[in-house]
Amino acid sequence: MTSAESEDQRGRRPVGAATTVVTEAAAVAALVTACGRRIAVAPLCIGGSSGPFARIALDVGPERGGFSRAWAGLSPLEARRLAALLLAQAAHAEQLAAPHS
Repeated sequence: MTSAESEDQRGRRPVGAATTVVTEAAAVAALVTACGRRIAVAPLCIGGSSGPFARIALDVGPERGGFSRAWAGLSPLEARRLAALLLAQAAHAEQLAAPHS
């Protein structure tokens, strides 16, 4: 996605547009919800005496003008399970919103 494709004519990102920032260490992907919350997903490696632990950081920022935040560090398996749950719920929500024939 180019920057021209990811921004509207006023220079703001459209709701739900995902962005990815790539650094030497990791890629951070984020989207902004309709209520203005930025949800960022990034790889996270936690070191310890028994070795590094690969995690996925999920950071849900505050709503517009708000202060509430949520953060979770998920294992790769937990992240995949969450992704599957989100996909299933998205499909169900689309079915509920579809016009009945």
